[in-house]
Amino acid sequence: MRRWMKVVFCFLFGIIFTNMFTMDQAVADESFGKREISAESSVLTQKKQAVLDMETMTFSLESEADEDGDTISKGMILTTAGITSDTYPAVLTKSDEMFKKAAAISERSKVELTVGEEIYYGNYSTNYFDVNGKPAYCLEPLKDTPNSGSYETQALTGGAVRKGLYYAYGGPGYELYRAKYGAIGIGENYSVNDEYCMSHCILSYLYMGTEEAFLGLDQQVIENLKQKAKNIESMPDPPESFYAFLFNLNSAGQTMGGSGKDRVGSIEIYKYSDHPEWIEGNRCYSLAGAVFGIYESGKDKLLWELTTDESGYAKKENIPIGNYDIRELKAPAGHVIQFKPQSIRIDENKVCTYKCTDQAQYYPIDLILQKKDKETDQSEAEGAATLEDAQFSIKYYSGYYEKNPADSGVTPVREWIMKTDSEGRIRMKEEQKVSGDPFYKNTEGEVVLPLGTVTFQEIKAPEGYLLNNEIFIETVREEGTGQTDTIFQCPTIPDQIIRGNLQIVKFREDKEEESEQGEQKVPLEGIVFTITSKTTGWQCEIVTDENGYASTFRQGEEQQKGGLVYDTYIVSEKKAPEGLTPVGDFEITIEEDAKTLYYILENKKIFSPVKLVKKDSETEKIIPVAGAVFRLLDKDKKPITMTTHYPNESVYDLFKTDENGSFVLPEKLPAGNYYFQEVEAPQGYLIEDGLIPFTIIENHDWEKPFIVESKDRPAKGRIYIQKNDSVTEKGISGVKFEIKAAEDICTPDGTVRVEKGTVVGSLVTDQSGKAWSEELYLGTYEIIETKQAEGYILPEKSVEIELEYEGQDVPVVTKETEILNKPTSVVIRKSDGETKKALSGVKFELREKISEINEESDAEEEDLSEEKTTYITDENGEIHLSYLRPGVYCLYESEPLTGYIKNEEVWEFQIREDGTVEGEQEKILEIENHHTRITDTHAVWKESKAKEIIAGEEHIICDTVNFKYMEANASYTMKGILMDADTGKELLQDGKPVTSEKTFKGKDAKDGITMEFDVDSRKFPGKRIVVFEVLYLGDCLIDAHRDLRNQEQTVSILKKEEVTVKTGDNKVYMKQTILIMSASVCILYATWKRKKRRH
Repeated sequence: MRRWMKVVFCFLFGIIFTNMFTMDQAVADESFGKREISAESSVLTQKKQAVLDMETMTFSLESEADEDGDTISKGMILTTAGITSDTYPAVLTKSDEMFKKAAAISERSKVELTVGEEIYYGNYSTNYFDVNGKPAYCLEPLKDTPNSGSYETQALTGGAVRKGLYYAYGGPGYELYRAKYGAIGIGENYSVNDEYCMSHCILSYLYMGTEEAFLGLDQQVIENLKQKAKNIESMPDPPESFYAFLFNLNSAGQTMGGSGKDRVGSIEIYKYSDHPEWIEGNRCYSLAGAVFGIYESGKDKLLWELTTDESGYAKKENIPIGNYDIRELKAPAGHVIQFKPQSIRIDENKVCTYKCTDQAQYYPIDLILQKKDKETDQSEAEGAATLEDAQFSIKYYSGYYEKNPADSGVTPVREWIMKTDSEGRIRMKEEQKVSGDPFYKNTEGEVVLPLGTVTFQEIKAPEGYLLNNEIFIETVREEGTGQTDTIFQCPTIPDQIIRGNLQIVKFREDKEEESEQGEQKVPLEGIVFTITSKTTGWQCEIVTDENGYASTFRQGEEQQKGGLVYDTYIVSEKKAPEGLTPVGDFEITIEEDAKTLYYILENKKIFSPVKLVKKDSETEKIIPVAGAVFRLLDKDKKPITMTTHYPNESVYDLFKTDENGSFVLPEKLPAGNYYFQEVEAPQGYLIEDGLIPFTIIENHDWEKPFIVESKDRPAKGRIYIQKNDSVTEKGISGVKFEIKAAEDICTPDGTVRVEKGTVVGSLVTDQSGKAWSEELYLGTYEIIETKQAEGYILPEKSVEIELEYEGQDVPVVTKETEILNKPTSVVIRKSDGETKKALSGVKFELREKISEINEESDAEEEDLSEEKTTYITDENGEIHLSYLRPGVYCLYESEPLTGYIKNEEVWEFQIREDGTVEGEQEKILEIENHHTRITDTHAVWKESKAKEIIAGEEHIICDTVNFKYMEANASYTMKGILMDADTGKELLQDGKPVTSEKTFKGKDAKDGITMEFDVDSRKFPGKRIVVFEVLYLGDCLIDAHRDLRNQEQTVSILKKEEVTVKTGDNKVYMKQTILIMSASVCILYATWKRKKRRH
């Protein structure tokens, strides 16, 4: 099977191989027109591809379509996958001719070959060859030398031969090779001829691929040159512009290799502006002078510079083909440089077109004009004038001008009529444009100004100002490399405000009797008039001279326009002569420039009714309380009386307020100075110290009398708190209180000074337990203890206290109150658990529970404080714990009374923040202890366990004793003694008491203990013996069991004769015998029946 497959495979391989070398001759010829030797796999492109893999050789036929859609052959490429220079001979023996043709090919051209002198190397020779002035090389040393003449070439676009021509002697890359590997010549004293000859051998080897290229050289030199061939192969590929070619191919003579001029192309640059409409005809902009640099691709090495002409055009020819970076080095006038480099491609005999658009510079205009007042030099109008709605003609000219371009007949490119806003500013906004051309805008739609000249002329003045006819000129110039790196000076244009004058002549009402003028009115000198702007409040004063004349005219002012700016003013007589009525206020308006207004004025005598109003000095409210009494004094502080004539004539020297808190004097007062003196203050107020001055300087009528205000302060009070311990009656410090209004606190003027429930003060008692409030308005207050001292219980109820008025001469009333605090209280009552008897002398320890944060887990952990306090119950079995601060406490019994079991329970309780014990005013802990005691005893004779024996039968009495409430680890001692039940005395044996003693642990007596007494029963016939027991803990007797009548503790010794003669004893034995016999009969009968059933 395998052999069959091999045969089929060889058969198919032969067919494919045969077809490969019998392809159409026209295609083959065209394919071999372009050859390339490559150590890499071929890259096949476009539509057609024929491939044959033959061991390490790959053949491929490539083709592509031209612009008309016709197929164009690109040639055959031979690649040697995995072949190194060491394997060239072995591979090339398969097809030497095909390998010789394995070179990248291009279009054909003509060259002139000049054959030079013959030069020798080893045992062979070659010639110098020159092609169009550059060295060429023979690539087939075994063939005949070609003749000088014209030859058709085939360009090399890649491959080892092209690289060899670049780096071999005479090639443009030879110095690079030498710098890395040294000269190609062999030996130390090589010549130029040696370098040429060795380059010839290496190039022949790269072309032929066999050692025939080294004909005439010894093997050592051959190996050296083969290494140099490898070195050339390791060098970078030659530049794309390097032009190498083959000629004299397919002839009997040698194939030649050479290089020509670099393959070159050219570049054209077209410079544009992003706003061509701005720059057209505008000398501020230009497309000329833009400088571009062409750099090596990805590097900063500058190769060439190009400069654009007036149309923005520049060109550079003879640029080696390849990839480059182009950068703009200098922007043309009025434009922004494009710093970012761009990649370009130069192709052979083609023009690369590079188009570049620069951004035209501009000024991002917003505020274009500011209006100001000429006199103040501020952008604020004076008086009633305004800087709003002034209109300006704004014109833009392309180009820079020092003077008004219109004077030279230059026409503006664009023109706008703009109006000022409320601040006197013009911004380039549609809402401020009255008319005109469209605004200039950038690509983002923002209003801008191109480089050029702008003129400004006011064509309508704002209200209150005179028109400014001056023309202002500003320019927009470049000042930097950025698009908005420009400068524009916003003009500030002044306007002159309209001014006028006021002239006044002042006389008095009555005539001067003794004047020379006779009946003429007398002018008033020194009368001051205040002139106040209704718009701004600005004021000035003018004073009448001896002729009663006053004016706002300002001497020396330009054109003497006057002292008042455009506005409406209120003119007021500041001070009339004593006893005369001042002229009423009147208005004047300055609205024409340089105009004077004239007025003649006179004064009349003054009388006025007077009303006194009583007010609270703090609230300024009227105190509606009757009964405040006043006295009226003249300027010399002497009392003034007044008379009324209806219904009866009455004379008054004191005047009282009514229920409205006021009164009106019954007569008018002439102009002058007066005083009121308060005699009696209204209820709830303090009397005002000193006099109340007032002056009548103008006329009033009864409907609107002259008002005099008298102000009194309301009386106040302070609360004094004394905080004491309810037990010791000593002062307690650090107690906090709040004082709240228990009602709405009002003063007689009707003002609610403090609303009910409002906190008016916070107090803390001092070391003596005292605390004082601030001054409070009179009324009822609630004192609330908010924080008691540690160790005390917070009171549940508040205390009310009232501050009451004590007269007009008592400014601050005082109210005192004592507040008692109970200490915290926990009572411990210790008693016997059975008898309920109080136990004195029991020790307890008290410790506080504390919380700590575990540093590792951040969890809150509770523990007991190391500090502890020991307490002992008193004669009543009690402990009183007082003055404990808030916290959680643990109480435990530390030492019980002897004979009592220690109570192991821990009593935990909490003193809350309010001082209560878990909400209770006092907590009582009932704690019981149980006394260790003998519960019962049981005495028997040890051997028979009987209560009675016959004298001489046994001699050991065993007494079992049980207990209750024993400490497990305590050591107890039990002592027993035998007593004569009949006599009640100790039983004496051989003259001594019969006793027993046993020491044991409490935990060993859970089931009781047994005491044994050794008694010679023969000596005590007929005796009843009672066991007495006593229990000790250490040396302390804690319990005893002594009861002569207790049968459980009693045993008996019977006399012997009583046993034999005792009536009825034989009956007992007879009954026992009968029972035994009956049982035996029953057993025998049952056995017989069982056997019978079986049978």
